[in-house]
Amino acid sequence: MKAVTDFIKSNPVVVVSAVIVVAALTFLFLVVSAGGKSLVQEVEKRKQTIVDINNLKNTTIEVPGEKPDDPQRSITIVANKPSIEKLSEMYAKMEEQYEQVTQFALNKNQMGHAPMMEGLLPKPTSRSALFTAKEEYKKALHAMLSRATALDDDAPRLNAGPRPAEEEFYNEIQKVEDKFLASFIPRKAITDLSIEEQKRLASLKMDKALDMVTDVARRIYIYADTDPLSPEYPFDVGMWAADGPEPTLAEIWEGQMNLWIQQDIVRAIQQANSPIDEKGNPIRNFNVLRAPVKHLMKIRVNNRYVGINTSGSVNTFAVETSVEGADERVTGPRGQFAAARRTAEGDVFNRQEVSEAFREEIAKYNDNPGQRLPEMFQHVPSGRVSNAIYDVRHVTLDAVVDFQQLPRLFEAIGDVNFMTVLNVNVSNVDEYDALKRRYAYGDSDCVRVQILIESIWFRDWTKKLMPDMVKTSLGIRTEEATPTTTTTP
Repeated sequence: MKAVTDFIKSNPVVVVSAVIVVAALTFLFLVVSAGGKSLVQEVEKRKQTIVDINNLKNTTIEVPGEKPDDPQRSITIVANKPSIEKLSEMYAKMEEQYEQVTQFALNKNQMGHAPMMEGLLPKPTSRSALFTAKEEYKKALHAMLSRATALDDDAPRLNAGPRPAEEEFYNEIQKVEDKFLASFIPRKAITDLSIEEQKRLASLKMDKALDMVTDVARRIYIYADTDPLSPEYPFDVGMWAADGPEPTLAEIWEGQMNLWIQQDIVRAIQQANSPIDEKGNPIRNFNVLRAPVKHLMKIRVNNRYVGINTSGSVNTFAVETSVEGADERVTGPRGQFAAARRTAEGDVFNRQEVSEAFREEIAKYNDNPGQRLPEMFQHVPSGRVSNAIYDVRHVTLDAVVDFQQLPRLFEAIGDVNFMTVLNVNVSNVDEYDALKRRYAYGDSDCVRVQILIESIWFRDWTKKLMPDMVKTSLGIRTEEATPTTTTTP
């Protein structure tokens, strides 16, 4: 006890300081105990206010990806007037670009695709127009084989021609033989010729044959049978255009679609066979001997809509083999053009019917054009099927092409009206055998290709020309007729 007293006496300042500290702590404890809870609540309230202010300043929004197929991305912005104006400007620009792209696509898709005749679609002005359409359709097809003129504007033209006619060809060869035999005095019979004379005659006949074949090849850009009655006529005419009954509006529409699709194929061939080099300079003496696409054998149009009544033709892709040398005339109950399509459904496509599950899957999107259509890669390599925005059609091109210039044809196909190559079959061509069949393809190595092509058609303009029965079959709503009233004076 004495020690404590001595310490206090010796350290009065320390003792006083300790007393003050203890008193302060006691006082602080009493104050916090009384008002501490309300202080903590006030601090938490102010903290939440700061969080709310920050949330208002920094707002997370969803914006489109940098590329068209990229998913949306989240960004954080300060929600003030400048940022809102900037965002509005961005969306306005996107809307403008969307309209420009849409209009460009529609213009490209519609370009060169006028109806085959006025007053026909969607409703003919007269019944006679249905029969007139048959002739206009066949004329439009046949015109594509001719040489382009200034009056054709942008109409597709191939400058095509057939090989030398068989009868004329062998008559000329016979004349060479007769002239050779008559050069002997007295005239020799073919059996009296020596081995050397037989070789000389064979050489003369071969030279004449080559001259005739190459002379035709130098006057055209591509081989094609120009006789509509021939089974080798390259275009898919369709039974509806044959002489006979009145065609239905559905047949008329299908004929119109077939014409447009085949015109696009011809445009692609014409572009590939353009007598202009890569620098834009004209190629002198351009002809089938120098052309990339040398022989148009057949165009076949699948007359069904991918995703609606067919799942496409990729898995069943097969091309009809042309019957070389067939010159017999084929007739049928519907007239001279029955030969143009030798089978009702076509040997080219073993069409796959659309399953109900697939049809229902597509139908979900037809009523909502703004909803993104999922890619159908399980059905077609492009993933595209008919929907509320566009229809998808398949067509096959069968042709003889210079193998080294095959990419030029593929580029031309892709450049015309959004067409896409889906499948290609390639087989070798024996050029010597082709010469025997009176075809001269030149010095290049040629192949025969069968190309399955996808064609896209935007409904924004096609449905304006569609008959109502076609719209119904495609699931397009038809406008109800507005009743009209008449007044008598």
